[in-house]
Amino acid sequence: VLLFGLLAGPLVLLLRVSCFESAGGIGFFREQTWTLQHYYAWLHPANHRLLAASLGFAAAVMVGALLLAYPLAWALTMARERTQRWIVGLVLLPKCVSVLLVLFGLQQLLGPRGPLRWLGIEAPLRSWWAAWVAEVLLVWPIVWLLLWLELRRIDPCWWDVARGLGATRWRAFREVTWPMSLPMLLLCAAFAWVWGLSAFLGPMLLGRTQDATLAGEVIRQALEYGRWPVAAAGAVVLLLLMLLGSVALTRLRRIL
Repeated sequence: VLLFGLLAGPLVLLLRVSCFESAGGIGFFREQTWTLQHYYAWLHPANHRLLAASLGFAAAVMVGALLLAYPLAWALTMARERTQRWIVGLVLLPKCVSVLLVLFGLQQLLGPRGPLRWLGIEAPLRSWWAAWVAEVLLVWPIVWLLLWLELRRIDPCWWDVARGLGATRWRAFREVTWPMSLPMLLLCAAFAWVWGLSAFLGPMLLGRTQDATLAGEVIRQALEYGRWPVAAAGAVVLLLLMLLGSVALTRLRRIL
């Protein structure tokens, strides 16, 4: 009952709002109307570039988070218990502050007066790369924590048995650790995919205008232009893309 009230109810309301006609700035929508025009607008060829850019950005965030999180999670399992606790605390510490504060810190780091410029490094502020770095840094601690907890659950005796039977470190990892951690890895991939696809603060504050994402455009349609039915239709399209990507990633376990 709780899940139905908090999830299914608002979702049904979102679907209904997406089928209203826009009120033209007077109210949220026109009562007793019905149209699918807003969905046609989002799927129009003029928006294909926006959809492709959003999908590419989400995939890049997912890949970056996994490449950063998995090796570090695996390396941490080899450390002492006390060291693991300290590192976990340090990694999760930034999650205790506001996301806006983290993004503001990245703005200062990548800005023209930031420490990167002092080191002679061209700061990539207001670029696709800056937005990508921001979203990866925001999501990877969660992905890393989930992978670390999963890798800790793997009994080290399996590793010792594989090594005792003559397997190299790489073969022991490939045939023992990798298959046992793959379900959680795919789950984290789906989580990072949803995060990257719903990202709007990073591209909005650190990216360029041409680096806009579907999530950012939905926010803009609702708050700047007052086109709530259009924004609702975009949100439905966004949810469908999240669902399709997550299902595809979880199905990969049967192939891998």
